[in-house]
Amino acid sequence: MVERKIALFDETEAVLEDDVLTIKGKLGQIERRFSYPLINLEFKDNTFIVSSPKDRKKQKAIVGAWYARIKNMMKGVNEPYVYKLKVVFSHFPMKVKSENSKIVVSNFLGGKGVHELDIPEDIKITINKENNKEYLSVEGINKEQAGLCAAQIERLCVAKKKDRRVFQDGIYIVEKPHKL
Repeated sequence: MVERKIALFDETEAVLEDDVLTIKGKLGQIERRFSYPLINLEFKDNTFIVSSPKDRKKQKAIVGAWYARIKNMMKGVNEPYVYKLKVVFSHFPMKVKSENSKIVVSNFLGGKGVHELDIPEDIKITINKENNKEYLSVEGINKEQAGLCAAQIERLCVAKKKDRRVFQDGIYIVEKPHKL
C-alpha cells in the first residue's frame, strides 16, 4: 500500500465532493478533478490522504503526482506563481505589447508579420523595463496554467531555419517559481 499525507495550509479552505477538489485562499480558488482507478483521495481532519492499495510503480507515480498537485494548489491560492521572461533582440528591435488579453509581438527578426497569443483570464502579464532590457512577468494562481502560458510565449518567437548561435532573438524564460 502506498500512502502520502498533506496537512492543509494556513488560511486555506478545502472541499472534496465527488472526486472534485476545490481549494480556496486569499487570492482565489482552484478546482480540479482527481479520478483514477485504484487511487483514493480523502480529506479528514484538515489532512489530505492520497493512497493506493497496490504498491506498483505506476500507482506510486500517480500518488506522488497528486500529492504535488494538491501542494501546488494550496500554495497558489495564497501566493501567485510568477515566471519571468526576457525579451532578447540583436538584429531588429522587437516590440512586445499586451492588449485585449493578448500578447502581440511585432518586428520579430525584421518580419512584417505579427505574432499573437491569447492569454487566459486568470493569468496576469506585465511588461517591465530594467536597465534597457525588457522583461515579461507571467503571474497566476494555477502553476500549470502559468507555466504553460510562459512556455507558449517562449515558443511564439522561435527563429526557424536560422543559425541559433547567430540569431538569438526571442523571448526566453529566465526565472521560474521556487519549489516548496
